[in-house]
Amino acid sequence: MVHTSTSETYGTAQYTPIDESHPLVGQSPYSATKIAADKLAESYFLSFDLPVVTLRPFNTFGPRQSLRAVIPSLMAQALYGTKSRWVRSIRCAT
Repeated sequence: MVHTSTSETYGTAQYTPIDESHPLVGQSPYSATKIAADKLAESYFLSFDLPVVTLRPFNTFGPRQSLRAVIPSLMAQALYGTKSRWVRSIRCAT
């Protein structure tokens, strides 16, 4: 079974880069319910040996995506030639 979760389950990074050993910290009702779903999927593996993979994507893009997220922000900058905090932070990191 493939279970799609979210990077929101990690909460504020306690260290970087975040890896699979990072603690799960529910900082919102959304992340808390995603953690509960992660644990439910894990329980099927532990109880029934059902192979389970949990994916926790950090950046996804799709309809109704907030323009504050990194991917739509970078796309808007490319289309309209503007610069935002993402571009400034990327330039500082290189």
